[in-house]
Amino acid sequence: GNDLINPGAAAGEANTIDGGADVDSFVLTGDLGANVIVISGTSGTLAVSIDGAASTASTSNLETVSATGLDGNDTFTVSPLTDLAYALDGGAGADALNVDAGGGLVVQSSVTIAVAGSFPINHTAIETVTVTNTGFSLDDKSDRWSCGILGIEVFLLLGLAAVSHQQDLAGH
Repeated sequence: GNDLINPGAAAGEANTIDGGADVDSFVLTGDLGANVIVISGTSGTLAVSIDGAASTASTSNLETVSATGLDGNDTFTVSPLTDLAYALDGGAGADALNVDAGGGLVVQSSVTIAVAGSFPINHTAIETVTVTNTGFSLDDKSDRWSCGILGIEVFLLLGLAAVSHQQDLAGH
């Protein structure tokens, strides 16, 4: 059936998690204080840390990593995953989300960050979102696309595209 799987091994121990059939989530929950939650991984492996207590899991048949910060000013630091979607909830407090896009194309809305080749990072009740290491990004808060390659920026204005070339290192 649909499973919610909470990490149970002590910090530093390896886990093997098989969600089985249907829709399954790996669930992390902070406490009422300010939490630092770090999640990363590669296909079939998930590394998580809450306030420095780290754990690694071999995963299969999971669809979502869910993390809730509860109260406090929580910080989530995540890397896009190629086999799992994120569902992040900051809860109460002034919460922050940091995403390392790994040089990938990024499309961002007020509740979702999509990095090319990865599953979406969905978030709610997070006040500050920072995406770094983007190859190209577009967000819905402006009509501006930015590209970290060759210093080229593309601006969308009234449905027309204009290209602006930034000055290169030689001053040209």
